[in-house]
Amino acid sequence: MYFYFFSEYPAAVKLQGIYYGKIDRSVKFCRLSYPLPLVEICPLTDAGNYYTFFPDEKFLSAPPEYLSVTDLKGGYMLRFSTSAKKDGFKILAQEKFSDLSLTVFSDNGYKISVETVNGSYIEELDFKPLSVTASMGATGNAGLLFCEFLTEKGKILQVYKTADVTLLLKKEYAEFTVFEDGFALTEKLFDIAKHKIVYYFTFDGKSVAENRAKREVTADGKFCPEDLVAGVIPYAFCEEFSVGGDYGYYLSDEIKENADKLGEYLGNFIGVTTPPAFREQNQVGLVYKKGERTYYVEYFLFDLEDGKIVNVKKVD
Repeated sequence: MYFYFFSEYPAAVKLQGIYYGKIDRSVKFCRLSYPLPLVEICPLTDAGNYYTFFPDEKFLSAPPEYLSVTDLKGGYMLRFSTSAKKDGFKILAQEKFSDLSLTVFSDNGYKISVETVNGSYIEELDFKPLSVTASMGATGNAGLLFCEFLTEKGKILQVYKTADVTLLLKKEYAEFTVFEDGFALTEKLFDIAKHKIVYYFTFDGKSVAENRAKREVTADGKFCPEDLVAGVIPYAFCEEFSVGGDYGYYLSDEIKENADKLGEYLGNFIGVTTPPAFREQNQVGLVYKKGERTYYVEYFLFDLEDGKIVNVKKVD
């Protein structure tokens, strides 16, 4: 069985007690045979956790906190994320509003606490906040609490319903704007076209929903799809399709006629990846969410003629 190890922090990999190599924002590849050895991930800084496990089906289907597993159909990618450092007790922010109070603090992990007349809510954050700005929604956003967190990796917005405190939305963002009838988030991607996406949300008193008709998708002004080499075109198409952009440019006229069926055929994928070494290198991998910290990849072949996609085929 093939395994890829990736870590956001420097760590040593040991197999059956023997040092195998170091991972530090790089991928370490190995092929393990049965009986599967004991794997140890030993952090070299205090940014990560120590793990010891047998990489069997039970472990891979329910990985622990700060570890995600992606089934590559023939192997697995294990990604070890930076943990929220267990600082001592410290209050990061406190806000009082007319009908609730908010506290963000560290106490063996980072937590957010919301107190209302109807009760209290506490949640452990899976990231380390450097600062937080809280605000209450007005007009069409009445009944919402907005928490803007600044982290070492960027900004995260968490939106809560205040009637019975519930987390409704969590999303990374670059810009955040509130309107009378909703709010908007801007996300900047590091994909081929350097997309910028503006999402518009409304609140009906119970849940938050995106208005897909208002979504704005733009590419970097320097991006020119005509300059893409053939091997990159399928990836650019998949990324454009995923964000809801003008993916029709990449399709032949015949495929365009059936473009409405692509969503069902490709499914609700959340990422695009190149194939691992044990797959055919002309296959394009689409990543799907399976469960809590678990993902899987399906592979597709894209046939091209004159720089346009003329056929898409899923492969086992």
